[in-house]
Amino acid sequence: MGIFSKPEIIILKESNSAEEHLAKLEELLPRATGKVKENIQKEIILTKAGIDGEKKVLYELKNSNLDLVVLQDICIRAKDGREAQIDFVIVTSKLMILLECCHGCNG
Repeated sequence: MGIFSKPEIIILKESNSAEEHLAKLEELLPRATGKVKENIQKEIILTKAGIDGEKKVLYELKNSNLDLVVLQDICIRAKDGREAQIDFVIVTSKLMILLECCHGCNG
């Protein structure tokens, strides 16, 4: 039996570094003041919205009744230090979809 031998949804990697990023922001917030505090508050709002969006997409993927494999929160780093974060890599027997729901790497 192969990975696509029967219709099913496989979540090979389900994680989210955005939640770790959010925890760090919330830890910093009480110690911040002025413009820095405002920027942290804005980042917290954006991060929470991103987490919510990704949770909704993951829910839809899990309930799609499609034959697919899902990897979440994949970060790719080049030798020169550049990096790219991909929210979802969705693989079927015929295609691969890279899905970005929010802004880039949170670390």
